[in-house]
Amino acid sequence: MRDSLSLLNANLSESTIGNLYLQHTPNWAIKFNPGSGSVISLTTQESFIMQTTLIIFKPDAVQRGLMGQLLARFEAKGLQVVGGKFMQVPEAVAKQHYAEHDGKPFFPNLINFITSTPVMVLAIRGREAVTVCRKLIGSTDGAAADPGTIRGDFGNSKAMNLVHGSDSPESAERELKIWFGDGELADYDRTIQSWLDE
Repeated sequence: MRDSLSLLNANLSESTIGNLYLQHTPNWAIKFNPGSGSVISLTTQESFIMQTTLIIFKPDAVQRGLMGQLLARFEAKGLQVVGGKFMQVPEAVAKQHYAEHDGKPFFPNLINFITSTPVMVLAIRGREAVTVCRKLIGSTDGAAADPGTIRGDFGNSKAMNLVHGSDSPESAERELKIWFGDGELADYDRTIQSWLDE
């Protein structure tokens, strides 16, 4: 590690100074001091996968006034909000989002529920965001969800389960395109990021 850092410190080009992260190769991410240009960490991309996932605070979360507390859980974990909409869900959007369940007996109730009152739709970004968010949310049934998770602490129902979170990177990519258009996700730096990514 030290040899790698020494080599990189000796060969950093002027064009890299002032950036926080440099993609050195497909397998490495390099973090360096913007002032001096000195490398301060070298991380394999396998251990530093930034993802953006879809989170929805469902009608029951909105009606119970839990949005602030729920959002605080994600932000306290170090995750970054890069998009948000408080909206009444159009039926067409709901059907597109839940298309995989179309034809199942519970599909009409699912659509009626998500369109019944406004929801908060969020795009959340962070290291391994899909898995991290799913763990924060907890098991589907609030009665069985572990204490410390959102559903474990705030829920006691399987149907009224407060939050939707994409269940895979592929689902996240598909769902984000349903809820957010081009240019609606913000790409910005946070001063706290260097304290989160090691």
